[in-house]
Amino acid sequence: MKATADAEIELAGVKEFIKRSARKVAITRAFMKYGPQRIATVIAIAAMLILSGYYWYDATQKQNGRVIKRVRKELFSLMNSKEVGSDLKAFPLLMLEAS
Repeated sequence: MKATADAEIELAGVKEFIKRSARKVAITRAFMKYGPQRIATVIAIAAMLILSGYYWYDATQKQNGRVIKRVRKELFSLMNSKEVGSDLKAFPLLMLEAS
C-alpha cells in the first residue's frame, strides 16, 4: 500500500516536471513542427484581419449619418447649457431649419 502511494506521488511529480519542461520549449517545438514560413504566414493573415476590422470600424464611424448624429447630440447639449449665449445658439438653430 505504502509503495503504491509513494509511486503515485512520484508519478505526479514527474508529470508536473514534464509539463513545465514542455512549456519552456513550446515556441521552439512549434517552429520545428510547422516551420517559420508557415508561422509567419499565419501571423500576417491574423494581422491583416485585425487591421481590416479596425479600418471597417473606423470607416463606419466616419460616415456622414453618424457624424451628423454625433454633432447634433453635442449641439443639443450645448443648447441646454446656460454658459452659451443666445447669439451663439441662433446659428445652429438656423442650420437645423435649413436641413
